[in-house]
Parts: sequence; structure tokens; C-alpha cells
Amino acid sequence: PIEKELPLLNKKYQGNEIALGVFEEFRNEINFYNKYSEFYGYEFFVMQKNN
Repeated sequence: PIEKELPLLNKKYQGNEIALGVFEEFRNEINFYNKYSEFYGYEFFVMQKNN
């Protein structure tokens, strides 16, 4: 999981503020899911337009 990779990615991209910001958002999303997983989740829908 990405959660285990984040420390390595932070080290690899140290000084790259854009990458570090993305990783911070990953951490926020993980924390949010862990805190509210009883009420929170994802659904994906695949749709196709009929002609």
C-alpha cells in the first residue's frame, strides 16, 4: 500500500514541493479514511453513451 511507501517517496523527492504536497494529500486521505471508514468509501461507475 502507498501508506508504507510514503516515507521512501518523501526522502526520494525531498525538496520537490509539488511531489511532497501530493504525498501530504495522500496522507490526509488515508487518515480521513481510517477515521471515518464506517461512513466513507468509494464507488466507481462505468458508463457508455448509446448512439
